[in-house]
Amino acid sequence: MGRVFDSVVAFLQEDDWRYEEIPGELAIRFSFSGKNARYECFGQANEDHEIFVFYSIVPIRVAEEQRQTIAELLARINYGLNIGNFELDMNDGEIRYKTSIDVEGGELTRRMVETLIAVNISTTDRYFAAFTDVLYAGVAPLEAVGRIERPDPSTRN
Repeated sequence: MGRVFDSVVAFLQEDDWRYEEIPGELAIRFSFSGKNARYECFGQANEDHEIFVFYSIVPIRVAEEQRQTIAELLARINYGLNIGNFELDMNDGEIRYKTSIDVEGGELTRRMVETLIAVNISTTDRYFAAFTDVLYAGVAPLEAVGRIERPDPSTRN
């Protein structure tokens, strides 16, 4: 296999994740149920460049006529993110969140893999309501992001 891929697999095994290795690729996939939805996740190692990239796919396809609005939403969300970014496939409407790490000349530690995956999944789940608000409730992207990042304290339990 490879150093990067082996580090990812070791973390998943030690942490008892249920995952599948994709035959013929240095890649893994699994499903994850968050508070708001179930996400298909995919990770791939590039051993030549010592990089690991991890994606969570949002379980919504954006209709062509709504893609510009969702692109604005993603730009507003991404502006404030420290780790990773949302992406929109303008051809088919797929939304995904990407985290990645370049460990060239270093070591991909268990903690680094854990953080990469945990931040990815938690961020994807955190912003899920923004996508549904914009797509199904007609909420403006600016307001949808505000609802997530600056929730109204009067609506808390």
